Amino acid sequence: AERAAKLANAAAACEASRAAGGVASEWLQGLGAAGAAEALGAATAAAIRSMDLSTVDEALVEALLLRHHSQECGDGAALVFLPGVAEIERLAERLQSHAALHAVRLHSQLAPAEQRLAFQPAPRRGTTKVVLATDIAETSVTIDDVTLVIDGGLRRAPSVDARSGIVALRTERVSLAAAKQRAGRAGRVRAGRCYHLYCRVEAERGMAAAPLAEMRRVPLEPAVLRLHALLACSDVAEALSGAFEPPEPVAVERAVASLVGLGALAQDGAGTALTPLGLRLSRLPTAPHLGRALLCARALGCLREAALLVAAHEASDDPFGRRTAAAGAARRALDGTSDHLALLRAHGEWASAEGGERRGVAERRGLSGAALRNLGRDASRLVESVEKACGGAAAPAGHSIGGASPAALVKASLIATGRAALLTRPSGGGKRPVELRGRAGRAELALRPHVATVLGGSGVALPPGQLCLSLAAMRSAAGLTALDTTLVSPLACLLLGPSLAAPSAEGAHGSGSVAVDLAGEVVVLAADDARAIGEVRAQLEAAIGGGGEPSEAGGSFKAVMAALLSPMEVPWAGLPDGWRCEEDETGAPRYRSLVDPSHATRHRPTVSAACAAASAEAGRGSLERANAEHAAKQAARQAAKATAEAEAAEAAAARRE
Repeated sequence: AERAAKLANAAAACEASRAAGGVASEWLQGLGAAGAAEALGAATAAAIRSMDLSTVDEALVEALLLRHHSQECGDGAALVFLPGVAEIERLAERLQSHAALHAVRLHSQLAPAEQRLAFQPAPRRGTTKVVLATDIAETSVTIDDVTLVIDGGLRRAPSVDARSGIVALRTERVSLAAAKQRAGRAGRVRAGRCYHLYCRVEAERGMAAAPLAEMRRVPLEPAVLRLHALLACSDVAEALSGAFEPPEPVAVERAVASLVGLGALAQDGAGTALTPLGLRLSRLPTAPHLGRALLCARALGCLREAALLVAAHEASDDPFGRRTAAAGAARRALDGTSDHLALLRAHGEWASAEGGERRGVAERRGLSGAALRNLGRDASRLVESVEKACGGAAAPAGHSIGGASPAALVKASLIATGRAALLTRPSGGGKRPVELRGRAGRAELALRPHVATVLGGSGVALPPGQLCLSLAAMRSAAGLTALDTTLVSPLACLLLGPSLAAPSAEGAHGSGSVAVDLAGEVVVLAADDARAIGEVRAQLEAAIGGGGEPSEAGGSFKAVMAALLSPMEVPWAGLPDGWRCEEDETGAPRYRSLVDPSHATRHRPTVSAACAAASAEAGRGSLERANAEHAAKQAARQAAKATAEAEAAEAAAARRE
């Protein structure tokens, strides 16, 4: 099964590569060497037949840029469209050997200040500015001094697998409409030219007239949910079939099944009906699974923190910058168990700093202050949307259940997205990266954490059998990759994860027992344990769906939730005001007072640093008074003793006389 999963991942990753340039390759093969030479000329035919038509030929781009510079002498910039960041970096490194060419990058992972460099002139007179861009420069921006456009004819875009729901990052040919847009970037204010680096036969036979409709390349859960909320239709497949470019029926079925699993829809005869939870989710400006996490966070008292993570999940700018190994190291320095908690801690440190200190925090942690500021603003909007959808007031700041910290509560809320847990394999440590495995429907998945995640470093070691959650996975040429990771506890997955199985029949697992699939492993629960877990799940589901707040009777709810959250605690979260968690030379947590930096302790503080300093000061005052009283008493005793001795000596002398 493992080998089959890896082969499926590799086949899917190579599918787009075979498609791009496939029409031209078949055409050349049909012509043969002699026919191609006759149709194109011997030199041209030999050059084209030697190229990999599924990629952008860097040598050809380099030659075109050098010819452009020799003709224009630096008077006119060039814009090169490439499919992704990897190709941009590779070509930029290649162009460094030419002093006449000044390469500038332009893509969505850059900070705004770096993106603005594309609109500025070349730094030296007589050099040609070369803007290496993804399709971000296709329609949204205009660079006035561009007189040459080189269109690689490729784009890298995410698309959703209709059966598994996993996003695949595919490299594909652009549409004819997109190619026309790219050509239009040349000569916006003066004469210009455009070179398309693909064969004419591809434009005539293999390229689509327009980009694929959004409904056929994005998850359908939001559309299906809103159709139920707006039209109250039970047969959503029939409603969507009337679209101009309807989605695949299997994609609609998967979306409906996903919403049923989230509790947003319920089976109603042959169709489905909207539930109270689904009505709440339809009012939120986010994906249903993320909306469910927000509603769960509201019930647990950590809505603000969860809203920050949801905003980061949907934002185009990553506060840690480009997704590199350095970003992974920066995250691990903040928290080694969760990318989500690393961001939560980073934003907390940045937000608690004052004025100019925020810039210092951002630089020390390798963060973008602008991205963090935008996340705070977007999180506030999400909180307002959730409260409006629920029609109630927000939970008090600092509220917690079972004495748990906001970090553990947020982890619990992320599990409520309904994403299946993943299991770590015994391959971490040394130079072998961590591997994860899980299931999407009936398919077994093998994933590796991205190098920018806390688990993606080559030196990260985890024992086998750890449970991990990932909200974003993507298939690329490297296989299936987890773009974010968070370690969670088994009890948390049982309480907040996908629905439990019904009690099994007597025999296979014992009378009244429950068999649960947890990351592909069967876990058997005793009847009493399953009943207790079911009661807590019912209370929490009622709170999420609008059926009332969790019951506090008997303290059972708090007790179980405390047991749930305790394995997911982290040492730096939930500290009283004025304390900072740091690591000592052995990696153990140490807590330092910000009021008195000379004071540090290995014991987790329970009062604020100011109270601790006041108590210490009061203790020092009491000790000083006690010492003074003791010294006074001792001096009095010594004086009395001296007096007694003097009197005794006088008496003895009198007797002798």
